[in-house]
Amino acid sequence: MKSYTFLLALGFMAYSSVSTGCDVNDQRAKNWAMRLNSSASEESIQEACNLIDDVDALVIQAQNTISKIAIGTVSYKDKIGNDGLIEKAIQSSFLHGGVMMQVYHSYARKGMPPDNIRIRTYLQGLADLTEKGIYGTVSLVYDQESMKLMRITQLDNSGDSFEVEIQAFQEFTACKTADRNYCYEDVTDKRFIVSVTGKTSSEPKLKISRITAIDTWAADYFKRNRNNLMGGE
Repeated sequence: MKSYTFLLALGFMAYSSVSTGCDVNDQRAKNWAMRLNSSASEESIQEACNLIDDVDALVIQAQNTISKIAIGTVSYKDKIGNDGLIEKAIQSSFLHGGVMMQVYHSYARKGMPPDNIRIRTYLQGLADLTEKGIYGTVSLVYDQESMKLMRITQLDNSGDSFEVEIQAFQEFTACKTADRNYCYEDVTDKRFIVSVTGKTSSEPKLKISRITAIDTWAADYFKRNRNNLMGGE
């Protein structure tokens, strides 16, 4: 069985610089400022935008590293060990190696809940897919142009700790052979939950505290129903 057109013309780019964006004149930015600062002043809106931009940058950094760990063209040696991509990703982007990542398995029936896997175990498993010959080629990319800020939740009464949830659609493609035959492809609605602590300090601490999975679809089905599934107009 031949793979569907690579990335399904979805515009999924592993290294896109476009994400949720934050325009100080956008009503959403005023809402974010009220969430984060209890104020819609010009200064508060700019502060909210700066923080959201930083959250975006952290999520995109993590996504790009996950994509590198998945593909077989990056050497296994560069992925593992204390100086490898896996450890660097955990240290730079996640609270710790035990952060939970939710994953739908290809053999799971529709409606079954995702599994919870520690991020270190998940990233090691991605690296092993091509190294151990499970698949000939693997691609895992995110639609960064369609990322959305879903919610901001205050975690304490001081207004110094928050969680920010970012939606990003992930496409996973794994082919048994290097010429891209016998492929499995799906698209998953992922949510990156970013912990923001020390918000009132000059350098707030931002780390991904978990990654949830809301739903998953066969890639061809997603292509046909993209606008509805992504909440497009």
